[in-house]
Amino acid sequence: MKKVIILQHSGGRLADQLWRFASVYAYCLEKGFLCRNYSFSDYGYYFNFPVGNFFVDLIFFKILFFLHKFISKFSNRNIQRKLYSIYVKYKLDRIKKWLINSQNNPYFLAPSSESAGLLLEFEKSDQKEIIFIGNSFFSPVGLEKYHQQIVSYFSPKKKYLVRAKKHISSLRGKFDYIVGVHIRHGDFKTWQDGKYYFSFQDVRKILDSFLEYYGQTGGVVSMVAFYICSDEKVDESFVGLNYQVGEGGMIDNLCSLSLTDRIIGSTASGFGIWASYYGDIPFVSFSRELKYKNSEAQIHFCP
Repeated sequence: MKKVIILQHSGGRLADQLWRFASVYAYCLEKGFLCRNYSFSDYGYYFNFPVGNFFVDLIFFKILFFLHKFISKFSNRNIQRKLYSIYVKYKLDRIKKWLINSQNNPYFLAPSSESAGLLLEFEKSDQKEIIFIGNSFFSPVGLEKYHQQIVSYFSPKKKYLVRAKKHISSLRGKFDYIVGVHIRHGDFKTWQDGKYYFSFQDVRKILDSFLEYYGQTGGVVSMVAFYICSDEKVDESFVGLNYQVGEGGMIDNLCSLSLTDRIIGSTASGFGIWASYYGDIPFVSFSRELKYKNSEAQIHFCP
């Protein structure tokens, strides 16, 4: 069976890597190929993906993860990335032809786009492996077509799912409707001059607007609760609402958000949209007017 190997990504956090990984996986489902991601070691311990290479699995997914217990995560990640860059160079030095690089230009994959050039040649040849590099692989049609298979393949380890269900069930016992809220701060404060940055006070206004909308449509506002996740400590801006702050790390928040009834967040961050995709629930984007806008559009792929 032919194999597609994601050897190197171009950076990005968990959700950014998941979207591109999922697009490549959708392509492999379309073509009947194996999909293996050697570059996912930063987050691989959250999932059960088969690595498909004994050396890569042992060194980068197991041994270096084990070292987290003895040295700081930051230092270990730097060591991991330096060692992996050496492996990538070794691998690339031995590749004469079969390499698809999407670092500079978007690369659309089947079934969203017909294969062409080297990829089409690979599909028709006897060559068994091809290398993918970069974070600009897209298959929006494939993400829709293979939604069920992708959700199954990308399901986090059971312990994270169990914890997420516990977090959300504590709200389900008290409220009828749970709204997930994802607030990305960090680099959003300065990225593109803060175009996609929403302060906690801004988000509070949007959530108040949602409650106004929900009440007007016949919902009982007192039965709505918000599950709020952010990469910064949530301040007191949401006092007065029924809300709970996300517990645990990023994977706990991702799983918990996917169990809510809808998610409100920024389309510039793939995190909330991935949770929407994984949980098959609507996603509504933050509005710069600080009003809740019910677009009814269910986003199923990261733009």
